[in-house]
Amino acid sequence: RKLNAVDKKSLAVEKDHGIAGCLPDQHVNLKKLFAKRWHLKKRPALSTALALAALQFDGRPHHALDDARNAARLLPDVLPLVSK
Repeated sequence: RKLNAVDKKSLAVEKDHGIAGCLPDQHVNLKKLFAKRWHLKKRPALSTALALAALQFDGRPHHALDDARNAARLLPDVLPLVSK
């Protein structure tokens, strides 16, 4: 995926603060992979993806850390598709 203007600005700010370079060169779109894995026409919301994977949301919805942890729980379901 190409970086949009907001991404580029965020990375520039991080670089100014000395924290750039911790991101991988390649971006993997978890929602896109999950939709492919489950043969969905649309990319699902996190809560929908968790439900399809027979998982319950843990924590507070739209809280960045909780969302990230819940998204990470979906990785075993889609990681086999990353190299394809």
